[in-house]
Order: sequence, then C-alpha cells, then structure tokens
Amino acid sequence: MTAQCTAITNAMNSKGYDSARLAKQTGLSTDRIDAILSGSSKPSQQEFKSIGSVLGISSDASHVAQMAA
Repeated sequence: MTAQCTAITNAMNSKGYDSARLAKQTGLSTDRIDAILSGSSKPSQQEFKSIGSVLGISSDASHVAQMAA
C-alpha cells in the first residue's frame, strides 16, 4: 500500500467509511475504490479530487501529481 493509499484509508477510518460508502459518495464503483486502496491502480486526478473532497484530504497539485504518476 502506498503512502497515498494509507492517507485515504486513515481518512476513511476516521470518518467511519468503508469502500462501499466512499464509492457511493464519490460516484466511483466499489471495485474501483478497492483497486485504488489496494494500490493495484492509481487514481486519476479527477478521482483523487473526488475522493479528497469527500474525505477532506488536500488535493494540492503536487500531491495529485504524485498520485496520478
């Protein structure tokens, strides 16, 4: 799991979210959220912005660039 995935997981845990709830809130599929969380797939900039918005994670350009690289 990458540091970014850890940050998303920590934010999910602090808000009491599971992948199904995050998927519903972001409009992404549960499979897509699970792939991002496992590190098997990196989120696009738009996906990260959506996840960040729901979880209150900063989506500054450098962080998003690292996630999407």
